[in-house]
Order: sequence, then structure tokens, then C-alpha cells
Amino acid sequence: MRINKFPGSRVGAPHHKDGAPRDDKQNQLYPYQILRIAGIFFLIGVFVATFIVPPPVIIVTTGILAAITLVIAFIFKKKRIVALSLAILFLFLGIGRFSIGTTELQNSILIHKEKEVSFKGGIFREPERLSDKQRISIQPQDYEGNILVTTRLYPEYNYGDVLNITCKIQQPGVIEDFDYGNYLKTKTIDAVCYYPKSVNVVETQGNTIIKSILTLKQKVLSSINQSLPEPHSSLLAGILVGARRSIPEGLLEDFNRVGLTHIIAISGYNITLIVRFVLILAPWVWINRRHAFWLMMPLIGVFVIFVGGQASVVRAALFGIIGALAYTIGRKQSIGNALLVTAAAMVAINPWILRYDAGFQLSFLATLGLVYIEPLFERLRTGKFLFLKEIATATLAATIATLPLILYIFGRLSVVSLFANLLILPVVPWVMALGAVVTFVVAIVPLGYLAVSVVSFPVWILLEYVIRVAEWLSGFGWASVSIEWFSWPWLIISYGLLGWLLLAWHRKKILSTSKF
Repeated sequence: MRINKFPGSRVGAPHHKDGAPRDDKQNQLYPYQILRIAGIFFLIGVFVATFIVPPPVIIVTTGILAAITLVIAFIFKKKRIVALSLAILFLFLGIGRFSIGTTELQNSILIHKEKEVSFKGGIFREPERLSDKQRISIQPQDYEGNILVTTRLYPEYNYGDVLNITCKIQQPGVIEDFDYGNYLKTKTIDAVCYYPKSVNVVETQGNTIIKSILTLKQKVLSSINQSLPEPHSSLLAGILVGARRSIPEGLLEDFNRVGLTHIIAISGYNITLIVRFVLILAPWVWINRRHAFWLMMPLIGVFVIFVGGQASVVRAALFGIIGALAYTIGRKQSIGNALLVTAAAMVAINPWILRYDAGFQLSFLATLGLVYIEPLFERLRTGKFLFLKEIATATLAATIATLPLILYIFGRLSVVSLFANLLILPVVPWVMALGAVVTFVVAIVPLGYLAVSVVSFPVWILLEYVIRVAEWLSGFGWASVSIEWFSWPWLIISYGLLGWLLLAWHRKKILSTSKF
């Protein structure tokens, strides 16, 4: 063994043939690399399994061989083999996770498919009430699997109600190129039933805490309706708690055309932007941004519980926190890994969300855009009008990241989306804050009609502004353009090109930094 005696070298350190010191760490993967490989290939495995699932013997055998190879390669410090075997192992773990979910249940409610059956079951989540019907999620007591029952709007049923139901059980399938069955799997629904022959409430059970929260939510909605006229009250309910059922169809179409539906949907993108704007405003009231971020965390927790705590809301909150954290601490590598691990954990719990839940996909991509694309516009966030510039760069980054998927799913491009968001998003946090205060005051203080009108006037002004801007921009014939030709090959090409551009920019930045 050669001994290097030059100053600054490690005496006795092993060297390569060219005399350079050999670092053992070069033959090992760093923890962040392990997390990245595991997360990416687990997600790829789940996605592949949504198209084709190999026989269980192949999944198990390949997984065991990959695990054995991984251990041996790790012992002998073969970095490339470790990476390859790790990728294969988690690829087949992803495939295996999805295949477990496709295994037929022994006592599934679907054994009565296309038959009329009577069963007893409880409502396990808040019913979805529309203008002319309600959808209730039932967990049968004597069968495995959950049922989505569509029934008339009245009588109303509530979380925790135990019902005796007689109806025809159906297995949801594909409706006009939309895979409704797998979409319902994202909501843990296995079967559907339309307008039962009979429904009777037997008793009331359910979690006491959840029931109390949902009761409070109904009181809040009632207070909002008391505070504001339509459509302002419905819009405030949509912004505060994601309750969209009373928003007029015309206004919803205006929001669709101008790209503003995210402000009335509980998504990771929406939560991220709200937190970000609060952080942007924090220095104006002499609060450090990092302190403001940690002060926001309990409020997000309360918000999640308040709107019902469904899995989709929890996922949105987690993505929102990660997106805001990227803005606060600015460590792309750490935040990127946290985002990847969070997404992989969510998919491990419910593998159907990866391909069939547009909300999950858009929240993930928007947060990814805020972490990796927004730094491209860093030079723009200087000088005057910094507040508007930060809103613009955040909106532009999220739009770039989600645009190909939006075009693929909806086949429509909102030309005025960026401009609309620049006009609307700065007032959304104020709408939420003032709306919450007005709702609270009206709920606990007995006020007359005139007093309620005076108290709610500031939030009415802001909501009126939002509505008028949406109507104005939607009125242009070119505000929304149909892009029906945007098929899955274009989706792959778009994200491939975007990934290549980001990688090229990243390498250029590394080279420019290394020169100094």
C-alpha cells in the first residue's frame, strides 16, 4: 500500500493506481439517494401495476432475489449494483402493493352484483349533498367493501346514521372513457346503489369528535348563509370549507374558464398559496417568516379537522405544508425528498390515487413546481412590487407544472389564467380571514339584519370583486380554448421536455457555481 506524505493528505489512506485518495463513501449511496431511488421506483411500480399485474410468484421471487442481491452488493460496496437492486426491489414492492388491493374479498358485497339485496350499514363519512340528490358512503355490517348510495335529497342522512337499506348492488365501471370504478377506489368505494327501494334509520353511532366537528361545520355554513346574500355566501362557503354545492352553475363555469376553480377546492396547491401569501405578508406586520410558518401549522391542523379530515384533505394539507416549507427554508434537495416520500406513503396507503385521483396528481405537481420551477424566476423577485412578483412567480411555477395534465384531463386551456390569478389570489387570504371573523361573530352574537349587513360588508366587497373579475374575464370569447387533441403521447412529451429543461438548468447552475 502506498503512503502519501504530502501535507493535508490522510497518512496511510488507501489510494487508487493513479495516486488519488480513494474515498469509501464514493462506493456507497447517500441516504437522500436511497430515499429518492426507493420512492421513485415504488411509484413507478404502482403505476405499472395499474396497467398490468404479473403473477404473484413472479412478484415475490423477483423481490426476494433483489433483496438478496442488495444485501450482498452492500457488503461488498458495489454502489451501482446496490442502486440497481434497490430500484428493482421497490419497483416490485410497488407492483405488489397494488396487486394486494386488487385481490377479491371473500365476503364482498359484490357477490350480490346486479341483485336486489337488503343490508344494514353505517354512514362513515360526511354525505355529499347536491341540488337534487345526496350521496352517502355506507359500510355494511355483514359484508366487506363499501357502498356509495345515491338517494333523494330528503330526508337528509348524517354521518353516524345506521341504516337498513334495500337496493340493487352494482359494480361501477367505465362511463364515457371515464373509469368511474377505479376513481371510486380512491375513495375506498367498491360498489354503488342508485335510489334504493327503502332506507330506514335504525340508530345513530359514529365517532363523537367527528360528529361534533361536522355539527359545528353545519352551524358555520348556516352562519355564512345568514351573513351574506347569494352567490356571495355560497362562494365564501366554497373558499372556507370547500362546500361547492350551492354555487350557481354559471359562476362555476366562469371560474372554470378563467382557471380559478382551485380557490373553491381544498387542494395542496390552494393551501400552499394561502400559506405562502401569509408568509409574504408577515414582514409587513413585523413577523419573521419562519416564525409565521410555524404559527400557521396549528391553523392548518384545525382547518383539516374542521372540514372533515377526509384523506383527500389530509393529503392536500401535507402537500401544502411541504410547498410552504420549500419557500421558508429553501432547501430543494431536502424538500424534494420530503415531497417524494410523502407521495410514496400516500400511494402505499391507497395505491389507486396515483393514476385515478386528479386532485392528488395536481396537488403533487403544483407543489413540485413550487419547489423546482419557481427558483428559475428568482431574478424577477427583486425591486419594487415584490409582493405581486412573488404571487406571479408562484402562480406561474404551479401553472407550468400542472398545465400538461390539465390539458390532458380537461382538454381546455385557460388563456387568462395567470392574469386572473394575479388579480384574485392577493385577496383570497383576506377573504378567508375576514370571512372567518364575520362567521364567528354572527354565530355567537345575536345581531339584527342591519347589524349583520354592516359587519359582513367588508367581506362582501371582496367577494363581489372576485365574482366581477371572474365574470369579466370569462366574458372574452378567447378566455378558454379547447385542446381536445392533447392525448397521452403529448403528455409524456411535455413532461419529458420539462424534465430535460430543468435538468439542463440545474447542471448549468452547478457549473457556474463551481467556477467561483
